[in-house]
Amino acid sequence: MPRLPGVSSRADAEPSHPGRGRAEPRRTIGALARVVLLAGAVAVALWLAANLRSVDRADEASKLMARAVTGAAPPAGVDRARRLFEQARRFGPDAQLKVNEAGILVVAQDERAAELLREAVRREPEHVEAWVLIYSLSGGRRDPPGARARSRVLALDPRAGKLLDRIDASR
Repeated sequence: MPRLPGVSSRADAEPSHPGRGRAEPRRTIGALARVVLLAGAVAVALWLAANLRSVDRADEASKLMARAVTGAAPPAGVDRARRLFEQARRFGPDAQLKVNEAGILVVAQDERAAELLREAVRREPEHVEAWVLIYSLSGGRRDPPGARARSRVLALDPRAGKLLDRIDASR
């Protein structure tokens, strides 16, 4: 068939050799999917690495905390445990990390313990250990924060009454 001037044929519009000229849409989508998948895998790997570091710091701090409670840790060890819990909290939103850090601060007689405990019970109102520590920091049953903490502890775990009585007896 003769060619008319100004009219192109289908053969002119598509390259005669596959792989040359325009990329096929399926290849472009496949390459894009691989890039997105790779980026997601890298993000997950970074997140897991950060959380593993957080768990390691919390574990080390817990060991130091156990020594501090028995009096076997020097003041520098107590401070290191506090810093480790603080660093672990950066990647872990768990209220237990705040309670553990507050426990270290209670041992060190640091006034920041009360604020950490208030934050913990705001985040997890049913955290019995946090309420017990709040009670131990308060003035006991006669103190309004102490009375509130005592009633929350007993409402959450009636068996904790003996523990609260021991705290009262140690004052």
